[in-house]
Amino acid sequence: HGGAYGFNTETGPGPQPPPIESVRRMIPEENLWPLDEMWNYHSGRGEFSDMDRYVEAFDRRYGGADSAEEFAFKAQAANYEAIRAMFESFGANRPSTTGLIQWMLNSAWPETYWQLFDWYLMPNGAFYGTRAASQPLNLSFNYADETVYAVNDSRFEGEGLTAVVRAFDLSAQEIYNQSYEIDLPAAGAQPVVSFAGQKAPTPVWFLDLQLRDGSGAEVARNFYWLSTEPDVLDYANNLWYVTPTKEFADFTALDDLSEVELEISAAGSDGEVNVRMANQSDALAFFIELRVVDADGNSILPVLWEDNYVSILPGESRELTARFPAGDDVSGARLVVEGWNVAATELRLER
Repeated sequence: HGGAYGFNTETGPGPQPPPIESVRRMIPEENLWPLDEMWNYHSGRGEFSDMDRYVEAFDRRYGGADSAEEFAFKAQAANYEAIRAMFESFGANRPSTTGLIQWMLNSAWPETYWQLFDWYLMPNGAFYGTRAASQPLNLSFNYADETVYAVNDSRFEGEGLTAVVRAFDLSAQEIYNQSYEIDLPAAGAQPVVSFAGQKAPTPVWFLDLQLRDGSGAEVARNFYWLSTEPDVLDYANNLWYVTPTKEFADFTALDDLSEVELEISAAGSDGEVNVRMANQSDALAFFIELRVVDADGNSILPVLWEDNYVSILPGESRELTARFPAGDDVSGARLVVEGWNVAATELRLER
C-alpha cells in the first residue's frame, strides 16, 4: 500500500534537529562541530540511537555543512520538506487515508529526534511544515505522482475556489502560470494539474501554490523547492522503521541563489509583533527565518508565528504576526530576520 493509507497512529521522519539556539543549550561548545557522540547521546535508542541516516540524506541532498550554525539552519529546510510531504500524502490520498499522528509533538528532554517544538519550546522547521500541510483548505504537491492536489480537510464544501499554480526556475524566472476554478467536496481531494514528465530548465525549481476564494482573498499558500533529480526509494530492502534511499534529490544549486536584501518593518505591542517584508530584487528570497529576541539575544518563547521559514518571490511581500501567549511586553525587543540567501538583519521593535 505504501505509507499513506488507513489511519497511521505513530509515524514521522525521525530526526528533527532544532535551530542553533537550542543546539547550543544542549550540546557543549567543544562538541558542536562536527557531529559526534554527544549529538548521538541526544538522539533516541535502538535503531534511532544516531543521526547517520539523516546526515547521509542531508549531505547528499543539500551538500553538507561546514559548521554547526550552517547545519542547524539548513536542517530546518530538511525538517520542513520531510514532514510536510508526510502529512500532504495523507491528504492527497483521501478517502483511502483517514489521518495520522506525528510521533511526537514535542520532546521530553533536549534532543534531536521526534519534535515539532523542542524542550525549550522552540519550534523547528517541522512545526511550520506541518502547519503548511494541515491547512483545512489547501493546495499541495504530491511527490509520488508529481501532481498538484486540492485538499479539503474539513466537513464543509469548498465552493467557488481558484487554484493559482506558478512555477519558477532557479533565477526566479516564471516557467508556468495557470489558474483553475475548483469546487472541493468535504473531506476530499482532487488533482489539479500534473507536472509528471515536465522538465524544469534548472536543476532546482520552485512551485508556488495559492488557493483563493470567490472574492480573490488568499485561503492557503504553499511554496516548494523541487529537484529535477528525484529521490528513489529502495522498497525491496524496506525495514520496519525505514525504507532506504537509493538515489537522492539534489538541492545543492540552492547555494547559487543571488543574495537578497529585504525591506523590513516591524512593530510590537503587548504580546504581539507585526512584520512586513518586501522583496524588491529580481531574485527569490529563500527560506526566511524570523525570531523575536530579548536584550541578550535569546528568543522570547513560547512564540506562535502565523508562519515562518517563508520564501518571497521578486516584487512580492509578506506580512506576518507573532503572538506571545503570556502577553509579554515586546516593545523593547528585537526582530531578527535571516534566510538562505538573505543576510541577517536586526530591528528594534517600535510600538
